[in-house]
Amino acid sequence: MDSDLYLNDSSKNNNYAIFQRDGVPLAFLALIVIRFLIAIIGILFNASLLYVAVNTYDLQGSCNFLIAFNAFCLVIFMPFMSISVFNHSLMPVQTCFWWELVPMFFGNLFLVSTLAIAFDRLLSVLLPAWHTRQNKEFNYLGSLLTLCILYAGCIVYFCYAALPQLTADSPTVICLNPSDSYQGGIGTILFVVSLVVVTLCILCYAIIWNIVRKNRTKWNGTFTMKILTSLSVLIFIISFGYFFAIVIRIISSLWKIANFAYITFVSSMFSTIAMAANAPVLYIYSSDYKNALREHLPRLFKPQQRQMGRSNAFNNNNRNWATLSLAAVDRTTRVAPINVRGAAAETKRQGYGQN
Repeated sequence: MDSDLYLNDSSKNNNYAIFQRDGVPLAFLALIVIRFLIAIIGILFNASLLYVAVNTYDLQGSCNFLIAFNAFCLVIFMPFMSISVFNHSLMPVQTCFWWELVPMFFGNLFLVSTLAIAFDRLLSVLLPAWHTRQNKEFNYLGSLLTLCILYAGCIVYFCYAALPQLTADSPTVICLNPSDSYQGGIGTILFVVSLVVVTLCILCYAIIWNIVRKNRTKWNGTFTMKILTSLSVLIFIISFGYFFAIVIRIISSLWKIANFAYITFVSSMFSTIAMAANAPVLYIYSSDYKNALREHLPRLFKPQQRQMGRSNAFNNNNRNWATLSLAAVDRTTRVAPINVRGAAAETKRQGYGQN
């Protein structure tokens, strides 16, 4: 989840106050539209991932199920980025909360399900025999999903419980993210919680890589080894976008940089890009997902092969035409075979006649 979901400060609200005085600039609206276009690409990729996970038998098991669930959360979350495109007027914080209620829930569900994937992979390495027995059992997956849903539900409830504490003079905001409905202490608390979740994800993968590195021959060829690189790249992208946005916000606020709203909004786009990267990363680094995406969605994930096929067909046609042309030339230039014996006999007869 992007860091902008939790971190809120007065400098951001001051920029919204400037927008209230002068109106929302066209340049800022352009950034909102660009982010939504990135979100549309993310919706397409995550929907593709969800589709192939449901329709591919080889993508069964707890890890693939959680990856599909993670993609499902983003398919629900990302369309709500259109709110700021079609309604970029300033509104009270309480109103923004109700606008962002659904994306708030699914955004936090995405974040904690990312941790659930990391925890599942950690169990597969620490307790491989137990995990092999449990990874397709309903009790195991049901427990993980229940904890994820409870986490997201608690976040939404805490934000709702904090609404009465907001005074009538709370600043008006542009409803860009769920973070715009977080004010005061609750925003700080949720920021720390999300920071802990992302850090735990990184820690899980660090432990997994350390275990695998010590006994690589044991894990070579296993599903854990095949999917580990993909998941590590994904968590790197997510954590980079998250921490980069935090650093940019802190530096901008400490140095009192002008146009703070622009800087923080652009930094939050890295998180949007990370959310859209699930399918491309799995396609590049996981042979199982690459084969599944090519099989079920060839038009989207086989453009290069289609182009190569057209090129090969063109080359074959050229070779065929060249063969036909050479054959035609050969027919027109071919010399009839010479009957040597017949020619010699004819010469002899002519010679005798002359004598």
